[in-house]
Amino acid sequence: MSHILPVASLADQKFSVSIPDGWESARDEEWCCYLPAHGIEERQGWKIHISATIEQAHETLEQVAQIAIEHGLPFKHLSTAERFFWRNSKLCAREHAGKFIALYPPLDKLDYVLEDLEKSLKSSEGPYILSDRRWSKAPVYLRFGVFQPHVLDGRVTTSFVDPAGNEVPDLRSVRFNVPKWAPATAKISKWLQQSDSREQELPFVVSKAIQFSNAGGVYQGNYKGSSVLIKEGRKHAGLDPMLQDAAARLAVEHRALSALDSVRGIPSPYAQYCVWEHVFLLQEKAPGVSLHQWVQSQKIFDRMWANQNFERYIESSFNILRSLYSTIKAMHERGWSHMDVHPANVLVDKETWTVTLIDFENAVEGKNESKVQQLMAAPGFGLEGEHNPQVFDFHGLRQIGIFLLFPSVAESLLNPNHADTIIQRLRMRESYLGLSSRSGILGTYIDFLEELGQETRHLCLSSDVTGSQEIYTYETVISLLEQNDFPVHDRAPCPTEGIFSAQNDEIRDEGQALKRIEAVSAAIQTRSFNQRWRVYDGMAGTLLALLQTHCHSRTIRQRVDQTIEDFAALYLETPEQFAPLGMTRSTLSNSVEHQDSGLFYGHLGYAWLFSRCLNEPLVAQACTKALENELTSYRLDSEGLTLQLSQGKRLLPYLSTGSAGFGIVLPHIPREIWPEGLDKALPLLYRACDSTGSAFAGLMNGYAGLQLGRAGLAHLLDDDKPYQRSIDNIIDSLIFYGIHTSQSRLALAGEASTSPSLSIAEGAGGLLIALKTLQQQGTDFFWILNTFSNR
Repeated sequence: MSHILPVASLADQKFSVSIPDGWESARDEEWCCYLPAHGIEERQGWKIHISATIEQAHETLEQVAQIAIEHGLPFKHLSTAERFFWRNSKLCAREHAGKFIALYPPLDKLDYVLEDLEKSLKSSEGPYILSDRRWSKAPVYLRFGVFQPHVLDGRVTTSFVDPAGNEVPDLRSVRFNVPKWAPATAKISKWLQQSDSREQELPFVVSKAIQFSNAGGVYQGNYKGSSVLIKEGRKHAGLDPMLQDAAARLAVEHRALSALDSVRGIPSPYAQYCVWEHVFLLQEKAPGVSLHQWVQSQKIFDRMWANQNFERYIESSFNILRSLYSTIKAMHERGWSHMDVHPANVLVDKETWTVTLIDFENAVEGKNESKVQQLMAAPGFGLEGEHNPQVFDFHGLRQIGIFLLFPSVAESLLNPNHADTIIQRLRMRESYLGLSSRSGILGTYIDFLEELGQETRHLCLSSDVTGSQEIYTYETVISLLEQNDFPVHDRAPCPTEGIFSAQNDEIRDEGQALKRIEAVSAAIQTRSFNQRWRVYDGMAGTLLALLQTHCHSRTIRQRVDQTIEDFAALYLETPEQFAPLGMTRSTLSNSVEHQDSGLFYGHLGYAWLFSRCLNEPLVAQACTKALENELTSYRLDSEGLTLQLSQGKRLLPYLSTGSAGFGIVLPHIPREIWPEGLDKALPLLYRACDSTGSAFAGLMNGYAGLQLGRAGLAHLLDDDKPYQRSIDNIIDSLIFYGIHTSQSRLALAGEASTSPSLSIAEGAGGLLIALKTLQQQGTDFFWILNTFSNR
């Protein structure tokens, strides 16, 4: 089998058409647009959308372009075959999916254009466009929509304008909607009165929708008195790298489940139906929650303080692994491989301990005779290249075994040998989670992981990242880290303003420093709230950087102190201009652009700044208020045991955005100016940080930052060795997090998991900052940023 998947053949394919003289064309990354001399005359009307299959795309485009040009219609089409694939892939938003070509006819030409398109494309196929309604039998679809942005009351809008001149939103959804006032020809009116072909009776009952994608839906329902899981597959939609559609993958799953019926741990199939243009697979609804949810429910890795029964957890994990292994072996004996083994595809029933392997859409029939590629895989659980199909299942199972020991598998994206490295490192230690790694249940568990490795030993895994077997100590880690240069961020340039501006040579010049102070003062005086104020890349961070960089300059110190006092006055007047108050955050994003909470982005960062000038009563007052304002956005977890930043449906304990930041700031603020209630909140903030592990290892949103904040909070709670415990925890975590580059340097997996990270935000730089700060018996890491300049 070729190493090149069919989707790769689309890379260099572009779509284009020839247009007559007098027409204009424009091309961007997504669309190619064509305008006749008269342009688009209407601002809204009946849009015509055309869908196609990848095999027929070029031919369909030629036919549609010819008709559009003959009728003098503006039109556009997707620019490349890669864009076409994306529009028809599983992940494309359903309201935009399937649209290959769009035409913009005036009402008086609409009937004629539809007739020509239907005649020309009668033998063509394409996915149903969910936001539209099909005209007849060809892949020709209609919706009433805005043709182009237009000016209304002196501003540009993309809304409708109704006959009374009112602005009406043009809602793009997966339902076909037509405004009651939309003009229509006689043919369109008759078409609208006809029943929609999609409205057909189903031979089963749907009781609940579980999820949707462009490939189809997953539902819970009832079939002949049995509770069933219903999977829906759309024809020509939800394409995978083999360019197979969702309906074809469901056919594979049906074949696999039928062949594996009666294998323990695999759902039984009930029936398969084709209703309208969709395929439905009905199968046994397996009990339980996903393995990922089960691990989260155990609270093993986020409750270091709770004296968890790790031995019981390892026993349960071992039972899950062995049950999965038996299922996979039985599946292989019947000649099938799953090809996508990862925690989301494993269900665990916590009452009966039934373990079920689900989602067989990517399953492959055949034993070890042929080699295949893995089409889809959860990050950290897949293998690149061609291998015998059973190997992918054993590899995924062993990665699950590692995942059950520690919640991060991103490192395996960078080093396929990482599981072997972890096992070797565990063997060299006496214990992990308080259990012997050489005997007892944990020793047996590790033996089993080694045996799984032997199942795939004939593989030749290679990478430009190699593993390490050494036992880490503080000294060896510091030695490995100090060999590196450290950028601020992997995926963004170093901010010119903010806390990391201390790394810029310019700020070290006293004249330039004074100019920076003047710029901040001017922004305060003019109340320029359209500028950035936060610590990470704004004026609060710049003032902190100036204080540290020019700590021996009396002139700079005096000017900064005055500016901080003016800053505090403005903050007290309008704190909501600096960061949100209360539980108002709905955006779930890890991008620095979207953050507005915690040490780097929110009120806690302003408290950090104000804590540098507490001898001024106004600044001390602002510091108290900033701490109080930060806490308005925190809430207890479901069990009332931790206090974390509330961002939409998730809670954030991390140093840059949440609970851990308090461990950096509070040790330098006298308790008498803490806001009311903060003292009682201290144990709850501490528990949010005191974890065994985290999905990522870095400073801003990972384990190093959690442990740094934990130490500061532990110190305030009178822990006898707060800093050494955090150092030990970080060093121990490198069993799982540590990656050695080809230059024998220690790195971490960045949050994008595409390459080893040396950055301060996500990688080795932040790890070094955390360790060196803790070694100095403190948590305020700002002092060390100076030493990172020019590196």
